Amino acid sequence: MINKIYNFLRIFVVIILISCNNKHETKLITQTDTTIPEISDINQKIKLDPNNPELYKKRAEVYIKLKKIDEALLDINRALTIDSSKAAYFITRSDIYFAGGQVTKCKESLQKALIIDPKNEEAILKLAELYFYFKDYNNTFEFLNKAYKLNPNNAKVWFMRGMTYKDMGDTNKAIKSLTEAVQIDQNNYEAYLYLGILYAGRKNPLAIEYYKNALNIKPAIPEALYNLGLFYQETGDYDKAIQTYTMITTQNINPDSPQYIFLKHAYYNMGYINLQYTQLYMQAVKHFTSAINIDPYFVEAYYNRGYSYELMGDVIKARKDYEKALKIRVNYDMALQGLNRLDKLDKTLRLN
Repeated sequence: MINKIYNFLRIFVVIILISCNNKHETKLITQTDTTIPEISDINQKIKLDPNNPELYKKRAEVYIKLKKIDEALLDINRALTIDSSKAAYFITRSDIYFAGGQVTKCKESLQKALIIDPKNEEAILKLAELYFYFKDYNNTFEFLNKAYKLNPNNAKVWFMRGMTYKDMGDTNKAIKSLTEAVQIDQNNYEAYLYLGILYAGRKNPLAIEYYKNALNIKPAIPEALYNLGLFYQETGDYDKAIQTYTMITTQNINPDSPQYIFLKHAYYNMGYINLQYTQLYMQAVKHFTSAINIDPYFVEAYYNRGYSYELMGDVIKARKDYEKALKIRVNYDMALQGLNRLDKLDKTLRLN
């Protein structure tokens, strides 16, 4: 069966657990660091002005982007040693702790930022996001309400409110909040995307408009395109679904990117349409094979390719795919049924 995008690709933050060094000490710059132009430039400035906390903060932010958590933490702690009166430094440290999987320390750093600056909108919103991540919706709304009082026209507040209502299952309030977000910020890709997802869940054609708005903002990201294809598929417009999925296959998606999963499912869904609705079995085999080439453990793709072969009368290849599916997922019912059909067919042919 086809999985809706919001059931398997709704990851906002990935926490990588990395042990962080919490010592307040400087670190010798390695040769690798000096080959990075941005780091090299900041290093030169630090040599000229070693007591400037802003420089350590900037270098910490670069290290975060490079996923060098220990180095980032050392630098922001150095900045705080020089000047602990800036809320921005504690916010940066919260980002580092979060990236390192230390969510308790992340929360503590944000709370310290708010002690220094109780109306710091960035810290308030980050705490709302942190509570949202842990599904603590009461505290999420508490901090979103604080942010709203500071700035009722902040699109991020409305977006977060919409996502919280969505997670709570209140789609009416989710749509209302996300609509407010796009009215404030017409370049809010995520808000358009999730409005599309919510309307698609209702089989409402407005989903098409919102997906296309998202595509206009970020045409190179296949996420909205995949969802648009899925909407066409689930509402029976198979030609448009195939056309939309095909567009994804023409994009140059980095295999290491989280977006690469959309390519796999685009191929799979095209194969499924060819198999179940258009009866183009050779095309189905082609698309399922492309999905398998991306993910050699895609058990459903093996089964459906096997079923395509079965319908084409190629029982040898069908049996091979069913057996492969069972190696990946022992006792996979669909594959067992497929082998059972082939065994019955074989017995019938022998009797004749």
